[in-house]
Amino acid sequence: MLSLFIYEDDAQQLLAEREVLNNQMIINDFDVTWGVVSKHSVDILNELDRDETITGLYILDVEVDDDMSGIELATEIRKRDTFAKIVFVTSHAEMALMTFERKIEPLDYIDKGLGFERVKEKLIDDFRVANERYLASKEEKGRLFSYKVGAHLYQTAIGEVIFLETATNSHKIILHKWNESIELNVKMNDMEKNYPALFRSHKSYLVNLDWIKDVDLKKKTINFKNDAVAYVSYRKLSELKRLMENKKKIIKDN
Repeated sequence: MLSLFIYEDDAQQLLAEREVLNNQMIINDFDVTWGVVSKHSVDILNELDRDETITGLYILDVEVDDDMSGIELATEIRKRDTFAKIVFVTSHAEMALMTFERKIEPLDYIDKGLGFERVKEKLIDDFRVANERYLASKEEKGRLFSYKVGAHLYQTAIGEVIFLETATNSHKIILHKWNESIELNVKMNDMEKNYPALFRSHKSYLVNLDWIKDVDLKKKTINFKNDAVAYVSYRKLSELKRLMENKKKIIKDN
């Protein structure tokens, strides 16, 4: 789901921008939600640090009475949200060049001097484009598995993911590939939502059915082609059995 963020210290401008976007959400029934609306950059960055799966549309003023300018905030956003759609709405049109120097790649740079009706039109168009690109990237991400290790973003084919499991000694997730296991700072529920190709066999496991060698219904174990083992809960047994039968996989019941 695309998340909306606004960074603006003019209360009247902030409310106007929020109303424009909110009306478009209702009219078009976009798959979006509100993230953070604030005049403080730390509020936005804290939300992105809290949830590393966010893909957002960010409406940023350039000159804000805060520790960060809008351009500085955009630079930090881009580090955390690689697929961010960033729109600057500002009175400082002369600073547009700086966004290229910082390699921010904004979706738009809107001059407030155009007047609010024109700004509104451009915001509506940018919202439409951002949503279309989000849906396109969502479809592409369905074929790719994206994850962060430290400050680095990695992508791998979803077919290379064998399974995910909850780490026993932390609130993290372990990604299992053929010859590699990687600890991720994400939530299992978010992974289940973002990667519907994977099956939630158990509250602690998300598995790739294509990697399963066989399932032992009595032991409630899932055995993978690389000899790794995961588990299936009792309430998910019948659903997994049906999916396995559709894929003509081996099911052991004795």
